[in-house]
Amino acid sequence: MLTTMTHYWWLMVLRGALAILFGIAAILWPGIAFATLVLLFGAFAFASGVITTWTALSLRKRNENWMAFLIQGLFGLAIGLIALFWPFVTAGAIILLIAAWALITGLIEVAAALRLRREIENEWMLILSGALSMLLGLMFAFFPAAGIWVVTWFIGVYAVVGGVALIQLGLRLRRMRGAA
Repeated sequence: MLTTMTHYWWLMVLRGALAILFGIAAILWPGIAFATLVLLFGAFAFASGVITTWTALSLRKRNENWMAFLIQGLFGLAIGLIALFWPFVTAGAIILLIAAWALITGLIEVAAALRLRREIENEWMLILSGALSMLLGLMFAFFPAAGIWVVTWFIGVYAVVGGVALIQLGLRLRRMRGAA
């Protein structure tokens, strides 16, 4: 798994960069219409799902553990498409979809980090990204009626911090490329 991840390090960096861009947009424009935020989230979840599904299929070619990445990628694709095609779903429903996506993504990222800890040092970056995902998911699951400003701010901060963690992991994988 490490060999494949070091080969495709740039997918982790790309995913992190998309998260940061999405997060900055949510922080800078918290008063935008909720439908716009839903569309931004949908685009982010869809793009992340494409990248993660691509990663899964790349791992499959090397007979490595790829199923968790495939589940995460397909879930991201599904949530992204729902958000893009039905942006006027009630705020509570979309927040619960975001909560479900964040919880599943976080659990998979933490599980992957725990599996990688035997192969790399400082796997805490992926654990951090996963923990932030789960924290966001739990917050939205328990407080779905949170105000639009709070929702956009939390999503923005989550995306920026998680994106930085993913970029750092991707760059670390790039440096390890020759050693794996």
